[in-house]
Amino acid sequence: MSPEIVTALITAAGVVGAASIPAALGLRRARGTAEAEGAATRESVAVHVAALAERIDGVKDELRSDVAELRERVTDVRSWQAAHDLEHMLIRPDPSDG
Repeated sequence: MSPEIVTALITAAGVVGAASIPAALGLRRARGTAEAEGAATRESVAVHVAALAERIDGVKDELRSDVAELRERVTDVRSWQAAHDLEHMLIRPDPSDG
C-alpha cells in the first residue's frame, strides 16, 4: 500500500473515533434520560389505572344497588297487580246467581 492510502486510512479511523466518542457519551446520557422518563411514565400510568379501577368499582356497586332496588319495586308492583286482580274477581257478579 502506498503511504498516502495508509495515511488516509489512519486519518479516517481517527476522525471516526473522535466523532464516535461524543456520540457514545450522548447516547449513554440519552438512554439514562429515557429510562428515567419511562419509569415516571409507568408510575403515572399505574396511578391513573388505579384511579380508573376505583371509579369502575364505585359505578359497579352503584349499579348493583340500583338493580336490587328495581327488583324490589317490580316485586311490589306484581304483588299489587295480583291483589288488584283478586279484588276484581271478588266484586264481579257471580254468573250462576242469574
